Formats: sequence, C-alpha cells, structure tokens
Amino acid sequence: MILDRESRIISVNRATENLSGMPESRLIGLKCFKIFHSGAAENPPAGCPFLALMESGSLDTVEMEMEALGKVFLVSCTPVLDPEGGISRVIHIATDITRRKQAEAAVRESLARFEAIVSNTPMVAMQGFDRRGVVRMWNRASEELYGYPAAEALGMRIQDVIQDPEDAAGFESFLALIEDSGKPVSPREWRIRTRGGNLKWVYSTTFAVRFASGDAEFYCMDVDITELKAAQDKLRETEEQLRFSQKLEAMGRLAGGIAHDFNNILTVINGFSELLLMQLPPEEADLRPSIVEILESGRKAMDLTGRLLAFSRKQVWRSRSP
Repeated sequence: MILDRESRIISVNRATENLSGMPESRLIGLKCFKIFHSGAAENPPAGCPFLALMESGSLDTVEMEMEALGKVFLVSCTPVLDPEGGISRVIHIATDITRRKQAEAAVRESLARFEAIVSNTPMVAMQGFDRRGVVRMWNRASEELYGYPAAEALGMRIQDVIQDPEDAAGFESFLALIEDSGKPVSPREWRIRTRGGNLKWVYSTTFAVRFASGDAEFYCMDVDITELKAAQDKLRETEEQLRFSQKLEAMGRLAGGIAHDFNNILTVINGFSELLLMQLPPEEADLRPSIVEILESGRKAMDLTGRLLAFSRKQVWRSRSP
C-alpha cells in the first residue's frame, strides 16, 4: 500500500484487495489501521512502524497481528521524500507470516512437550553434558537418584558430581570414543556416588548428538539397579549355601553307608568275641585279656559308627529343612 502522512490509503496492489476483500476504489481514502486492525481505533496500534516513522523517523520492521484478518504480518514502512526532504508518501509493505508463526509455535510446543517428558520421566535419570563433561541438562529423576538439584548440577563436571575417582580418570577418553565412532556404547553397569556419599549401581548407556554447528552433546540414561545387584548377591550367596548343603548331604550319605557296613562287620566281630569268652577252656585262660581287649575295641568302634550314623541322619535332615 501507499499511504499519505495521515495513514490514508492512496494506492493498493492486488494482494491488498484480496486480503481486505474490497476493491482499490473503496480502500482509497480510508485509514489503513481501521481496515486491518480495530475499526473503532482512532490511531495506529502501539508498535506500528508507520507511527514510529512519522514520530521519530525510524525505519522498523516488526511483526504485527492484524486482528481484522486473524493473521500475522511482517510490516515495514519506507518513506517517499518530497523535494524539501520531508515525507510525502509512505510505502507500507506487509508480508503474511501466519504459517511461519504457526510452525514456530508448533515447534516450540513440541520442544516444550519433549522437555517436559524428559524432565519428568520417572525411574530414568537423564543427563546432558558437553565434551568435557560439563552438565547442561539434569532431569528430575537425576535429582532423586543422585541427590543434586538441577540448579546445583548444571555447570559442574559430571566426573566431579557422581563418578568415583577411579572411573572419572578415563571418562573423557570414553566420551572421545563415542564421538569418534558416532555410535552409542553398549549399556553397562556403572558404580556411582550420591551427594550423601552412598555408593550405588546404575545400568547406563551414553550416546552423542551432533548439531549443525558440528559440536557434539552427550546424553546419558541411567537406571538404578542397586537393589537388583543386592538381590543378585543374595541369590549367589543362597546358591553357595545350597551347594554347600548338598555337599554335606552327600558326605552324610557316604558316612552313613560306610558306618552301616562297618557296623555290620563289628557286630560279627563283637558277637564272636563274646562267644569265644564264654567257650574259652580253662587251660587257655591266658587268652582272656586279649579277647576282652578285642571286645572292648569293637564296642568303642560300634560307638563311633553310631556317631557317624547320627551325623549322617543329621546332615540329611538339615539339607532337606526349609
């Protein structure tokens, strides 16, 4: 559009006719802001580049919502000077950027939604950091797992925040490997230290995201497996106890079998010794002490086999107890 110093329309192009729904003949003489903004207004809206041009001579390009059209435009005003250098006409150019603004709003909404998802994802601690490990993103699950609020963790090196000194030493080499390969590392178990000094275990994977600038940012996703590790250790301990118990049962069965067989042999020995003592002729009385010694030893041996049998029964019972 071409406007006079009072913002009245002097001339319009075809696009202006299409937007307003009126031919040029009807538009000429009307003030532009009454057509494209509020018809009841007496002055151009705040921020209008025409107003800025006429009041201070500044040449501005601004985004303006034209309420009457329900659209957003990029608006600029260029002066046409008279021979004395004063403004005689103004070239008013408005470019429809509604779709671009809608796309930008959709992108912002999508980013906000993504950030909300990342920030509030339960059970998965996520951190973002640069090549040196300086933290740039720290979600709520990281706050809960590691004990550091985001405001404190941001700007610190992750090596200094949660890693054990032994693991932190090779962390930058670890990041270099990810950056060079362009691939995430296989999930692995990491030992970490919380703000309170407690050691925990996490199941973690780290990957890099490269931006148009060429810089890479690294993201880590951790799941607390401390209780799982404790349960695995307890299970291993229980399995070792079970294997030991099974060994004791086997030993008990073996001892019981040997003791039972040995007891049968001793029964025969002791029985014949007692029979020999009863039938010993007087002329062989000098043999009695030796036979008595054999009998006493047999009885002691039977007592020992009895203990072995008791041991075997005890171990078998223990191994079968809940």
